[in-house]
Amino acid sequence: MQNQGRFGLALVCDEIDPALGKQVKSDEELENIYVTFLTMGWLKNTLVASGDDGFLYLWENERIIRRLFAHEGSIFSIDTNSKVGLIVSGGMEGNVILWRLLVEQRSNIKSLDKLKTITIAKHMDPQQAVLNPECNIQTVCLGYNRIIIGTRTGTIYETPISDEQKVVKTAQGSQVLAEKVDIKRIIRCIDHENPRSIAIDMRSTRIFILTQKGFFSCWSLQTFDVIFSKNYFKNARSLIAFKHTNKVMLVFENEIFVVDSNPNYNTFDELPAYTLKLNQISDAKLNFNEKILGVATTSAAAPEVTLYDAENGFTKMKTLYGFKSSIKYIDFSTDNYYLQCEDNLGEVILFEIETQRIINSDAIDFELEWIGEGLRSYSQLKGVHYWYSASNKITQITKVHGRPIVAVGDELGTIRLYNYPNITGEGYYQCYSDHLFSITSCSFSPDRMYFLSSSEVDRCIFKWKVIYNADKIKRLIAEHQGLGAV
Repeated sequence: MQNQGRFGLALVCDEIDPALGKQVKSDEELENIYVTFLTMGWLKNTLVASGDDGFLYLWENERIIRRLFAHEGSIFSIDTNSKVGLIVSGGMEGNVILWRLLVEQRSNIKSLDKLKTITIAKHMDPQQAVLNPECNIQTVCLGYNRIIIGTRTGTIYETPISDEQKVVKTAQGSQVLAEKVDIKRIIRCIDHENPRSIAIDMRSTRIFILTQKGFFSCWSLQTFDVIFSKNYFKNARSLIAFKHTNKVMLVFENEIFVVDSNPNYNTFDELPAYTLKLNQISDAKLNFNEKILGVATTSAAAPEVTLYDAENGFTKMKTLYGFKSSIKYIDFSTDNYYLQCEDNLGEVILFEIETQRIINSDAIDFELEWIGEGLRSYSQLKGVHYWYSASNKITQITKVHGRPIVAVGDELGTIRLYNYPNITGEGYYQCYSDHLFSITSCSFSPDRMYFLSSSEVDRCIFKWKVIYNADKIKRLIAEHQGLGAV
């Protein structure tokens, strides 16, 4: 029997096992009680059920044999581990209790022994915590040495079962016991919000997230703790984290805001000099040295790309025309001299920024390299397209700076890693299918240690630890340099 999602099982007890009266106090009589069981689980041939009255009930042979008070308010979740005889329960007051099933050998009387209590409602009255959704335990999961806890607001915690403390070395070389960690937050979800764009700050310590409806938040990259959040209540396009400063750019349908994120004080101050109000924005990108901002817009007349000086605020420099339909994406070359644009008809146009002229790529006697979306048409990666089709298109592509690796996300929700360059159609060497559907954002941290991916369909953001094969990377770089010399 599954122990999750059992709701609305009502029981009226008129006849109680006579032996039960000897095990409980007179004020805990079970006669004529009315309770709704919310969830249940099996533990060594004993059925354990949780009630909306905060009690746990032990059943045997279709009779209640024990009733124990466990939590203030209803108990919405329990989980059991029959192999070790443990059960964990989560209450509305923010407490998670680990129990052990005890069986007296002679009388065979069963009871629950409380082993450990974990609380996420620190310094809060239990009756007040019941009214706070952040404290209401919605689900618990019992592992071999850890407990996963989920709340009504979508926050997920993890706590170790054992209380063992690790021995660590100090700077002076002495050994001491490390501080015991009872509980740590893994991730906090935002219900009813779809992640539109994600980015990592210049120090590779914080994650910036902008949702489809304009909810902006900053998270710790290590702990996934929420540092800051603000709801702009605007339909969002994208989010860009500057790589040379602590600024973050928020791109909405008709506006662009830039905030200065102070990592020491966790403040986010909007910078008026970097605010733009425009026509319908389809894409916006910073160039490689972050001195130019390109914004693609669609007006009643025609699509256009406007370039802004971005050094001391946004100052209009020039506007580029010549597009047949609305613009799908723009991207700057890594040498900061060229701008690539693709419209929704699939036509790719290359501009020389200084002269504003449309350039034929064949007229350039060297290979241009791109920051992001421009990698789609990069000749050094044309072999990657062999693995995709009209039924599964590339949605995101990004390169590890300074490494011969590209990551490609597709409409099926898979992320594949390819060697770079890839001209002959060499296959991917890793494939990850953790997302349910289309990848909408992916990026590597500036220190190249982490990779983030997101999907608007499954509303999930995954953080990946990147492990490099140093010998293979050296070999690929040497091969690429050899080809370039030839």
